[in-house]
Amino acid sequence: MMTAAVSALLLIAAPDPVVALRQQFVPGHGVTFSERAKTMIDGDLFSISKRRGVVEFDRSGVVAYDVKARSGLAKGAVRTIAVGRATYQRGGVIGKKWVRSASRPGARTPFFSPILVLDPAAMKAMLATKGMITGSALYEASPAYRATVASAKQAPAFIFWKLSTDREGRPAKLVTWWTEPDSELGSVSKRSTLRLISWGVPVKIVAPASS
Repeated sequence: MMTAAVSALLLIAAPDPVVALRQQFVPGHGVTFSERAKTMIDGDLFSISKRRGVVEFDRSGVVAYDVKARSGLAKGAVRTIAVGRATYQRGGVIGKKWVRSASRPGARTPFFSPILVLDPAAMKAMLATKGMITGSALYEASPAYRATVASAKQAPAFIFWKLSTDREGRPAKLVTWWTEPDSELGSVSKRSTLRLISWGVPVKIVAPASS
């Protein structure tokens, strides 16, 4: 039988996920990921999408990413490269040519999930709750999330989450689910299952040559 003293020691020894994440911020290195997302309208399945990609870090966090996304709503994969102060996309309805838009590190995300778990501020705000963070709290804590919604009023009331970490305390799997604010389409609910796969991989993401 485990004593209270042993339980306390194990709790103290548990890695802090925010600290473990910051330790991965090594220039020229990053993490690969996969994500499966689902959208429901009035309880009926509307779409399923899948993403795979790699994220590059510098000493402050996410600096670039290269992602391929597939959805039943679009023909073919859409590739997104974010590097420097721009994001480039092509494929699907976008077409074969790269389309450039302005963006900047820290205010963009490679994920469908509203919680950029690779951002220490977003993770800290999330972990301060018990499985549910308000949209307004996430909006306040995360520049990446603020870049995806016009205001805190347009954020979901609640975002539910479940995080699994590896032995080093790094994020391994994040499941999030939420309901969007009132929509003309009906009740829109979404769910994301994100897996962080290979940590510390060498990464050097550059802008597309034809851009």
